[in-house]
Amino acid sequence: MIPEEDFRLDSDNHATWRDCHWKVAWVPQRCWLHEGRLVIQPIDYQGQPRRISVEDTSGIRAKVESPRAKSEFIPIEPLGHTSPQWQRADKDNDPYQS
Repeated sequence: MIPEEDFRLDSDNHATWRDCHWKVAWVPQRCWLHEGRLVIQPIDYQGQPRRISVEDTSGIRAKVESPRAKSEFIPIEPLGHTSPQWQRADKDNDPYQS
């Protein structure tokens, strides 16, 4: 929070605070309670370049794009171990085969 008397909104896109010029981004209501990082995304609004704040999803994206760990699961069938309930029924006696 900054003191209101130190802040001047020059336009929809620019502000002045402590004698420095700042670019302003619109923050949608869905982001008001977001506790993580916000990032700026440029948009075109009625032919004017604007900025909008959005939730930073780079951490989620990095997890999704990272290679998955190899599974330690090894199916039993390729090892040659079969159980009677896993053995394939004879095609002549299989009621589900057409």
